[in-house]
Amino acid sequence: MKNLIPLFLAILFIGAGCVFQKPEEVPAFGAAIATPRVEAFAAVVTAFDDATKVATVHLADGSLEQAQAGAVSTIDASSGGLLFAFEGTRDPSTRVVDLSSATLRDQNLLVVSPGPNSTVTSPLVVTGFGRTFEQTFAWRVKDSAGTVVASGFSMTRAESMGTFGPFSFEVFLPALTNRAFTLQVFESSAKDGSDQSVVTVALNLLSLNTTTVD
Repeated sequence: MKNLIPLFLAILFIGAGCVFQKPEEVPAFGAAIATPRVEAFAAVVTAFDDATKVATVHLADGSLEQAQAGAVSTIDASSGGLLFAFEGTRDPSTRVVDLSSATLRDQNLLVVSPGPNSTVTSPLVVTGFGRTFEQTFAWRVKDSAGTVVASGFSMTRAESMGTFGPFSFEVFLPALTNRAFTLQVFESSAKDGSDQSVVTVALNLLSLNTTTVD
């Protein structure tokens, strides 16, 4: 029996160590581990805080984001109303995007969604940015043969003349005989009515099935 006493004491000390050892902190079951996420997006600068170097930017869907310019020298107080292609890492706690680059985009019209060669349905929701005369621009849909099958006008939400603003509009697509079609957005010249700043996006319709409603 005396020979078993050291064994009992060893087991006792090992057990005590297990009891009093500080457990590792682990995330609760089902809890997401927040990690920074790299993002690339186009946006219009609406405000800039020179003290903090934080820009408020307007996305194509109408939402506002905050971006930390940091060492990105292309963004400053004179950037209001300009369109940029941004890239950076979003802080999951503050939701602020820490910019790694900001490239000026100077074309008058930019379609953000749908992207080229996307498969879409009707109504087609189109978002993007524009800098146009009186914030107005035109759009049209061409079938696979190049025939215009739908057209109309829309407006940007620019804060003032000569600045960029986001836009969003819906297109109720007519019956098509081929899934492939193109969307174009453009300006009409005030001088001679010619097409200006034309942006063409090749798209594919998900289904050619139609429904008749009385």
